[in-house]
Amino acid sequence: MKHLPEDKLENDLTIFSNMKEVGSPNFFYTRLTARMEDESISRVTGLSINPILGLCALSMFIFINSLLIEKDTDIVKSNTDKHIEALAAEYDQTITN
Repeated sequence: MKHLPEDKLENDLTIFSNMKEVGSPNFFYTRLTARMEDESISRVTGLSINPILGLCALSMFIFINSLLIEKDTDIVKSNTDKHIEALAAEYDQTITN
């Protein structure tokens, strides 16, 4: 720590001793507590909404997948047969059913 000269130290101490205490307005603490309550409420609702959104997205994904699997089974089979035949032709193989 730096050592200050005696005069400088006395000058700084007199400045601090001459400072007046500043008060806060009467409504400061009520506004502060209201803001803190708002933040705590928003954190609680924010945490409870995230799992709900996740469950909704997951259920929509499962529902859409089930619809696609039921309706597009013929398309999936025909596409896979074409791909398998193309792969077999590339390696000079034959496919027997």
